Amino acid sequence: MADKAKAASAVSVLKEYHTKLSGQASEMETKVQQLESQISAAYGIPEFKKSPYHLHSICVHDGNAMSGHYYTFIFDRFNNKWRRFNDIRVTEVPEEEVFKESEGGHSWQTAYWLVYVQDSIAKELDTSDINFYEVPADPYKLQDFSKHAYGKCVPQDVNLIVEKENCGLQKEIDDQRNQKSIG
Repeated sequence: MADKAKAASAVSVLKEYHTKLSGQASEMETKVQQLESQISAAYGIPEFKKSPYHLHSICVHDGNAMSGHYYTFIFDRFNNKWRRFNDIRVTEVPEEEVFKESEGGHSWQTAYWLVYVQDSIAKELDTSDINFYEVPADPYKLQDFSKHAYGKCVPQDVNLIVEKENCGLQKEIDDQRNQKSIG
């Protein structure tokens, strides 16, 4: 008789757990549906689907929360190659290596942020050699980078700020050179 009582008690406890867990599972399913609805509302807009984006670069953090090092992978669409920009070293890397280092779980490396470009810019980068840079004829004159593939990625007001700073830096460099040649 004692075994039947223990079994009945165990069945009662299990039924309570089942009821409690079923309620929790139901709450989680409701929450998942709410999140899916929010995602659909935010990203399911037909206009968003008309503008595809392409992965352009990945910044990787190699380290932990207390310390580490950052480097970047950039996809050169013109040459169809990934390159790792790590301080002053630039190396070509196979795509498999880019994603292995970026996905995390291997060593201390993980993607920190991703940069995507619109399809129209990606198509332009397909025909633009990003490794070619023309030095401006007049380094003090503001350049119009809005027509350059990368200039289109950056708002015009930011391009203008960068160009003004570049002109100021060039002036400082020239002033330092002139002072050294005088002295």
